[in-house]
Amino acid sequence: MKGSITIVACGGLANRLRAILSTRALAIDLGVEWSVVWPLNWECRCRPDELFLENKDIKIQAVATLRHALSFETPRKRNLYISRLFQSRYAYRANIIDEVDTRAIADALDTGDVLLWSGITYYPFSEQWYAEFFRPTAAVERIVAHKCAHWRKRMIGVHIRRTDNAVAIAQSPLEAFIATMQTYIDRDSSVGFYLATDDEATRNTLRAQFGDRIYASPAKATRNTSTGIIEAWSEILALSRCERLLGSYWSSFSELAATLGHIRLEVVTPENVHG
Repeated sequence: MKGSITIVACGGLANRLRAILSTRALAIDLGVEWSVVWPLNWECRCRPDELFLENKDIKIQAVATLRHALSFETPRKRNLYISRLFQSRYAYRANIIDEVDTRAIADALDTGDVLLWSGITYYPFSEQWYAEFFRPTAAVERIVAHKCAHWRKRMIGVHIRRTDNAVAIAQSPLEAFIATMQTYIDRDSSVGFYLATDDEATRNTLRAQFGDRIYASPAKATRNTSTGIIEAWSEILALSRCERLLGSYWSSFSELAATLGHIRLEVVTPENVHG
């Protein structure tokens, strides 16, 4: 009997979802069982059942910080390498930061279980799976409905990633967003923008620039509370309901929102500003 695959979902919310679906596709192709470990850590401190409706096809186990450190975290000095003892039962372990070695995993599954860590799309899967397997809870849907209740007829989503994403800050500066948004106003003076950002100064600047065209949540972006992650998930869903999305460079958050809504993602850079 073949072993099974366990994926430790790493990173923020969008990163975790794509790693989970990559594992589902890989497990189906290899014909094995699989499951998910969802660390409740600083990157995403929120249980999956607070975000998504239950789906029997995806077995997700939320683990608290201490258990994650002792059992599922990669062995390192920080956890005194104790997790190596727990993980020794796995026939194969891999921290996937690029392409997956499917041959090595398939061979290992003939002798035991496999433990993977990832926060990327490391194996191809259908983008339709996002909406199929990660349906928002009724509570989240109510939050999204409130966000969208008083929108204009035409709404363009705007996601500006700041704080901890140096690449997005450098490649998608605020000036480029302002110039791009102005081009849409020049084409249609009735257009409005739903803004999702993790930076209050950015929110204030755009409101000063565009006034009541800007619709945005007053909530502060944070990964370290369940409320903050629920807010982030509802922001992704709100953006997905716009007619198109102006997104940040190198942002899985922008990509996920566009994918869920089947809308065009326009990554904003100085080179892409058009008149």
